[in-house]
Formats: sequence, structure tokens, C-alpha cells
Amino acid sequence: LHKTMTPSSTSPIPHSESIQYPTLPHKHESLYNPQSISQYLDTKFIEFVHGAKEWLNRDDKDSDDAKQQRMDLLRSVLRLECKDVYSLPVFRMEFCSDMLDEVKFLEEQIKNLDVQFTRPNSMNSYGMVLEEVGMKQWWDVFVNEYFSVLGAILSPQEPRLDAHHTFIVEYQATGKEWDKKLDLHVDDSELTLNLCLGEEKFEGGNLFISGHIERPHTYQDYSEYEHVIGKAIIHDGKQMHGALDLTKGRRFNLIMWGRSSKFREENRHIVKQKLVSRDGEKGDEHHDHHHGENCECSHGHDEHEKHHHGEEERTEKEESTTESAE
Repeated sequence: LHKTMTPSSTSPIPHSESIQYPTLPHKHESLYNPQSISQYLDTKFIEFVHGAKEWLNRDDKDSDDAKQQRMDLLRSVLRLECKDVYSLPVFRMEFCSDMLDEVKFLEEQIKNLDVQFTRPNSMNSYGMVLEEVGMKQWWDVFVNEYFSVLGAILSPQEPRLDAHHTFIVEYQATGKEWDKKLDLHVDDSELTLNLCLGEEKFEGGNLFISGHIERPHTYQDYSEYEHVIGKAIIHDGKQMHGALDLTKGRRFNLIMWGRSSKFREENRHIVKQKLVSRDGEKGDEHHDHHHGENCECSHGHDEHEKHHHGEEERTEKEESTTESAE
């Protein structure tokens, strides 16, 4: 069975107005000043957001011209990496290097404080919540001005994203205490952003993707994505996924859970869904080997991909990004 990854506290994510965190020294001030956001963004993403805002202001979104404009906008930035996972150029490499440098600097500062900071979520033990280290306003503005626009053009009929939980996770191949992998789970989000910050020369730790928790016919799906430093990916928060073992080095990822308060209010009565039993289903043993509670993937990835996808996956990647997204 999958797990539902949540913030490490069972209470709602606190706002900086309601809880006081110790003030830490900063190394890169631009990561705390929202006016610096645009300098860190890829120009293609900025152009996309400007075009998306124009489209969202149209009164004729059902017209053929508007539909074509929306498809062109999405195709300009989205690339299908594997089933239901898309990459897009959000941040410049300078952002990744500055953020990674800042995270390492902050870790050293935290070691010297007699303060307990929150784990990034209920499953990862190492990393940090960016709100707690003073970056809340930066990410609030990013969500409101940029990420919510992406969410709105991806799903025009859904309520706008207006909240987030943004954090760093850290994996290390050596040392028993370190996180090396992540079991199958779904995120507490409507739309998830995952950005690989580094470090250089890490190996393994691929993201694996299973089906969508609300679509039982997809539960036997399986694909993998190999993280690339500086590349951001997005996926539905209810897409079941995890991380295979990191086999060498250390890797930091920045994760943003994009959320919609209105969507959650409208759907609060829905009971959490659970995976149906897979007993007796074709390929069950093979699938559970990858996704079980103690996932230990040891056999060949190529063989697995051939079994699950074959020519179908190659055909899917040749299809329109927009058609696939919809």
C-alpha cells in the first residue's frame, strides 16, 4: 500500500505570523527578497507566464483561437519525461547553485542552535522547511505570481493554487542514518514541483512513478525519471511515486506542494482513498517488487520498461504534450 506524505506536523502548516522561528544569518540575500525572483527564472518560463496571464484574461476561452493559444503555450515549455511527469525550464542554474550553497550554509547554522526545526515531511528525515528559515515571503510571491498561473492554464476549470509547502529533502548513499530512498506515496498537494539542486556526481535515486490514486486502472503503470541538476519536473500530487536507492554521493531536491484552499474546502468531505488489493492481478509480483513497503529494486530497468511499456511508451512521447497533459 502507498503512504500519504504530509507535513511532519499533523496540524496545518504554520504561518510566520503565528509562530516565531529563530532568525538565521543569510549568505544569499536575494533568496529572501521577492523582488529578486525574476532574476532567477528562466526567460522561457517568464515568457510563458506572461502569455498564460493573457490567456487567462480572455473571455472566449472556448473559442478555437483560444484553445490553440493554450496548446501553443503549454507546448512551448512542457516536455513529457515519462508517463504523467513533465519537465519545464523554471529556474536558471544560478538559482540551483545559490540555493544549494544557502542550504548547506543554513545547515551549519542550525547545528549551532539549541532549536528543534521541523522535518520537511512525514517521510523524509533530512532537509528543511523553507518557511522556517525565513524564505516564506519569497515562495508566497512565486506561487501567487508564477506557479499558480501554470496551474491555472494546466487545469482551467479547477480553483486557483493559493498556498504551498516548500521544502528541501536530502539523500545520501552512505551512512545508516541517512535517507537513501523513499517508499511509494502520494503528496499532500494538488500540483507538485520537484527541482534537483545537486550535488554533482550522485548516482541512482531515480524517481519512480506508479498510477494515479484515483484511477485504479493505472495501478500497474510504472516508469522512471532520472534526475538532472537544474531540471524541474511537475506532476499531480495524487500520482503515486517514490525514489529508488541513491547508490553514490549526495542529492538535494527542492519540493513545492502547490495547494488550493478553495479546492480543499470543496472536497473536505471526501474520505481518503486507499489502493485496492492487487492480489491475483497480472504482473502483481513484479510490480510489488518495485513498490512494496521495503522497495529494493535489483533487477534490470530495461527489462522492466520493456514489460510495462515497449512501443507504447515511445509512441506516447511522440504525441502532443498538451494532448497528453489533458
